[in-house]
Amino acid sequence: MAAAVVASALACSAAVAAEPRLPAQPAPSNSAAAQYGKKVAVCAVTAAGKQHTIQLLSKGVPAYLGTHPTAHIGSCVRPRRAKLNVCVKLTRVKYVALYVPVKQLKAYLKRNAGSFRTSTGKCTRPR
Repeated sequence: MAAAVVASALACSAAVAAEPRLPAQPAPSNSAAAQYGKKVAVCAVTAAGKQHTIQLLSKGVPAYLGTHPTAHIGSCVRPRRAKLNVCVKLTRVKYVALYVPVKQLKAYLKRNAGSFRTSTGKCTRPR
């Protein structure tokens, strides 16, 4: 009977050891960070077509991107010599050229109906 108890305890400890462990999360630097979470940079586009970076809480980013389809995660800073690579439809007739990081380009175009890629940095309406 004792051998069965020892065998079941060893099997249980082996199962626990086999579970993957998550890395320890660093402690927040202050109580506000613990309460509200980490901030994330989001590039927002105004109605006039200007880009500006805003800081949002990580919890609010999905909701913000859901209501602002022209925004994307990351800073609005464009790398040196990078051309404007996307034309975004702001109104029925107004398009504006923006820079979107290449890694996010496919998802950005999918989320923004009427937007298209441009290689020249200028928006000529597609026919």
